[in-house]
Amino acid sequence: MKLSTIFSAISAVSATVGNTVDDCTLDHSVLSGDTRIFSAFNRNKKVPRPGAVGDDSAKIKFTIYGSVDTDYTGFLLFFKQDCGIDFLRALEDGRVTWDILDRGNYYTPEFVYHRVDKTQTNVALQFRHAGEPASGTVWGNSKKDMFALQLHGLKSVNWGNFDMNTCLTTGMAGKMPDGKIPAGSSVGDDFSACAAWARNIW
Repeated sequence: MKLSTIFSAISAVSATVGNTVDDCTLDHSVLSGDTRIFSAFNRNKKVPRPGAVGDDSAKIKFTIYGSVDTDYTGFLLFFKQDCGIDFLRALEDGRVTWDILDRGNYYTPEFVYHRVDKTQTNVALQFRHAGEPASGTVWGNSKKDMFALQLHGLKSVNWGNFDMNTCLTTGMAGKMPDGKIPAGSSVGDDFSACAAWARNIW
């Protein structure tokens, strides 16, 4: 059940809170196994700390595997187990705003979904990647696309016993290539709930 939907004028994204996999309107068979539409969501193991940290902001590098010129819908997942609940709520309610940076303007933030599910509680950030060339001034190559997540408003978060820098490096990046979009759906649709329910951690 979708618990609420809000719109953050600052982030210019729609945010939804929900507590059931049925918030994903796609056939649930696409969330796992051979028919899955998402790439694996892997931890950001090669980034031990944020690339840059300011008084109220941070920038973190991520990698999504596949050619840099592939158009796709991308996702970033952060889990309550790693970050505490208030960071997730801040991304949902707009206290923390976000953008995706590269060497060109190839990314558009789109949606946020906050999955409320006990130890699997997470937040999914959905963004669009399109128009990046295969060569030239690009951040990536034929095997990987690289970008930075920029966050503002981090001082508004009650981190409790969680460490901010550790949290920010546990984000998981994944994508849905345009060729994987199921029939009846299209580029620009909200797939963030599906991404949030496609990954568990233990």
